[in-house]
Amino acid sequence: ILYNAQQIEMSLDSVFVSSLTNFQTYFPEASNSRVGWLEKSNRIWRTTRNVVEFFERDTGFSLYNWEYKPSKSATIRDVCECETTRGEIYYLLTIQLASSNLVCLLEFNRLVKVIEVPFSITSLCFFNHSTTLPYSVLSAFHGVVMLGCHGGQVIAMDMQLDVNMSRSVNDHTGLVPAPVRELNPRDSPKVARQQLIRDGVHLLINLNRHSVKQSGQFVYTAPDGAEYGYFASDSVKVTAVAYLAQTISLAVGYSFGCFQLFNLESLALMFSTSINPANPLPPVTHIVLQEPENDPRKYLFLWVGYSSAADTELSPVYGSRMTMYQLAFELDPTSHCGVLIGCACKLELPLSSNPYVPSKKLSVGSSLISCSIAPGLFSRDPAATGGDLTVLIFVWKSQSAEKRAGYHVGVFDLNRWYHAQMPRSVRWERTSVTAVSMTEEHRAPKVCSFMAFHSLAMAVEEAGDPLLRAVVKRASRFYSPPPMCEAQLWPSSLSFDITCIYSTGLQQCKFLGLQELVSSQ
Repeated sequence: ILYNAQQIEMSLDSVFVSSLTNFQTYFPEASNSRVGWLEKSNRIWRTTRNVVEFFERDTGFSLYNWEYKPSKSATIRDVCECETTRGEIYYLLTIQLASSNLVCLLEFNRLVKVIEVPFSITSLCFFNHSTTLPYSVLSAFHGVVMLGCHGGQVIAMDMQLDVNMSRSVNDHTGLVPAPVRELNPRDSPKVARQQLIRDGVHLLINLNRHSVKQSGQFVYTAPDGAEYGYFASDSVKVTAVAYLAQTISLAVGYSFGCFQLFNLESLALMFSTSINPANPLPPVTHIVLQEPENDPRKYLFLWVGYSSAADTELSPVYGSRMTMYQLAFELDPTSHCGVLIGCACKLELPLSSNPYVPSKKLSVGSSLISCSIAPGLFSRDPAATGGDLTVLIFVWKSQSAEKRAGYHVGVFDLNRWYHAQMPRSVRWERTSVTAVSMTEEHRAPKVCSFMAFHSLAMAVEEAGDPLLRAVVKRASRFYSPPPMCEAQLWPSSLSFDITCIYSTGLQQCKFLGLQELVSSQ
């Protein structure tokens, strides 16, 4: 098929947008709301002060809600899913009170567990894979929630999902917050856990307890103990935690723009990025792991998003960026995933107001909204199992010199980046167009074999509300009878749907790949 330049331009800039669907809510007040998406249960959540609501993702219909009634001034900070080994799904909530923080477990809108922790929680993630950690201290836990805290602490807490849970009816009545206790290094975790269960206490482990000093300092260290930097504890926050199942490790991002990797088999620190005072970075807010399709070597790739928070004012100082690091492992029979032997930056992308001009100056004031693996794709390798982790889709908000906000979508294909010989930067080329008069008006746009950009500006303008979250619903590649043109494998040929989530409702956006768009016309 021959495409003219106007069709190519249209495919890169067009998006099919639905009208805004308002949330059918029992709590219309939506100021200072936080929103998110729960992948396993396919639900949208929204928190407003001490209330959390769960909505159907396609219709915005309110399914159930829960209110923390003991304190109207409480703030529900974050929500994530919690799946037991029996396949039951619960919801984990963190609640900020005046003098403490709570971790609550909901079964739909019923409170079944509440735990009081003496830390201010700033981020969390959950995993329940104790069978893959036979030699780890965490193998004694049944459901592990990783808590990042204000002050820099990284806490692993046992949720005790193997213990029968009492239930209250839609409120806090009858459930007394359970206390926590840190594991003594000299104690057996299994023995200590059984005693604490009888006492109604939850066990926790502080992964970086030696970094937090009694003098009020947080010491940022390397795996060999070298001290990279010193910060006042009050100024440090853990802004991102991510469980990396392929490596049985935990990635931890900090508010001062650095991240660390912890081995969850040994609970040892594996890697720390260095601090460059001459080039300060915004906080680490997103961490996503990609895996190449047919690399015989043990290489994984970690995308780290540096950004101001997407639901706050745009950062006037720092430029947001996406950076891809290559993790190199060597085989070790005593380790499930091998030993990390190197972590190097391979690709850096400033989140600019003009995606085709990756300028750090143009990225000042931008913020990363969402970053995730494209769902629904499967490997082309017949021997491969599971989903395809080679395509990443990310959304960011930018600010132009005229103070206009722009919304952009980026699509990165790791396989095509391999095929392009792993360049250190994005290479843009003018499209080759056959039998078309190339006028200035219809000149061919820039394209790349492993990266594509789209615009969400029309969708957000239609909604009339700031975009808080973008969730990729579906992605599909274009297939045609062989022989296939190489350009049909590029990210610009990928079709995908995005649900845009606002404080008041949601909106469906459909992006068609070049071939699918032209075929439909």
